[in-house]
Order: sequence, then structure tokens, then C-alpha cells
Amino acid sequence: MDNALHTLIGIALLVFVVLPPVVGGLRERGIDRRLREAERGRARPGTVRRRAVPGPAAVKDARTAPVCPQSTPRCTAEA
Repeated sequence: MDNALHTLIGIALLVFVVLPPVVGGLRERGIDRRLREAERGRARPGTVRRRAVPGPAAVKDARTAPVCPQSTPRCTAEA
């Protein structure tokens, strides 16, 4: 009985020592894979790509932008 108890304690210690690095390594691998996919510009199926929200400066620029095309000579910011 004493031998079985020592064996169980040894196995439990081994699990507590080995399991966290293995789980962490798997998580790191998944994060690295997602970063590589994002770098290439493709997302995994089922993920939602979010668009960047314009900041206050972009909104202000949109309000003061000219109404007519830039190629028109009489186009000014006040028009």
C-alpha cells in the first residue's frame, strides 16, 4: 500500500509540473498561428473582422472636406 501511495504522489507531482508548460505552449502556438493568419490578411472561418473606427480628427476632416472633386479648379474647402 505504501508503494502505491508513493507512486500516486509521484504521478501527481509530475502532472502538476509538466501540465502547465504543455498547456501554455499549446496556447502560445495557437496565438502565433492567429497572428500569422492576420499578418497574411486572412482570418479563420467563423471569426469576425472588425473595421477600424475613425477617430475625432477623421470626422472633423470629413465635415470640412470639399464637396466637389479635387480636379475642379473652383473647388475650395468653403464651398
